[in-house]
Amino acid sequence: MNAAVAAPLNANVRAIPVDIEMLLMTALAIVCAIGGALFFIGCLVSMVTAFGNKHWVWAVLIFLFFPVAVPYCFTYRDITAWPRGLLLKGLTTMLVAVGLSVALASVKWSAPPVPALREQATDEEQGATDGTDDGKGSHKEHFDIHGDGPDVGV
Repeated sequence: MNAAVAAPLNANVRAIPVDIEMLLMTALAIVCAIGGALFFIGCLVSMVTAFGNKHWVWAVLIFLFFPVAVPYCFTYRDITAWPRGLLLKGLTTMLVAVGLSVALASVKWSAPPVPALREQATDEEQGATDGTDDGKGSHKEHFDIHGDGPDVGV
């Protein structure tokens, strides 16, 4: 096989920059949303259970303020086993996700900023400015972003 014909498979593939912190925060937000959904469904089931068992005051309180479902589920443990499980799993999932998010954010914000990675231009790249020009000029070729060839510039 001719070496000039065989090109690497990933010659035209560019690396996608990945921000691990953003991915982690997105995953934690999704986990928190799942926990919130479990908690919400648990509150609705608790409200329906309260209406079904003619606990009118509890049902109206849960309707007005969903977190009242937690004390209702602990007051009537025998009839609220399933909604209590949903509430506790959802609440635990949300608290863990929020706690990890706060921990990640506090670590990120308390760390000193990382300086941007950039190449420091040397005197040779910038051109001699001390008057010791060798007669060849201080121009350096740069890559053109428009694709019409190299530009000449300082």
